Amino acid sequence: MPTNSLESYNANFPHTACLKLIKKISCLQQVLAQQPKDKNKIYSLHEPDVYVIAKGKDHKQYEY
Repeated sequence: MPTNSLESYNANFPHTACLKLIKKISCLQQVLAQQPKDKNKIYSLHEPDVYVIAKGKDHKQYEY
């Protein structure tokens, strides 16, 4: 049983790092599998919740 916060952090680090890697790999797999006409595409790897807003203006048709 860990006695201080540093030992507690080190005990949980491999598990949390593994979860982050699994999430990142899942995101990358989705990017590689997406097609141009697909809905719910990923436009940014560092900010996967970004979506496109169609503006309807000639000079700036899309905004992210």
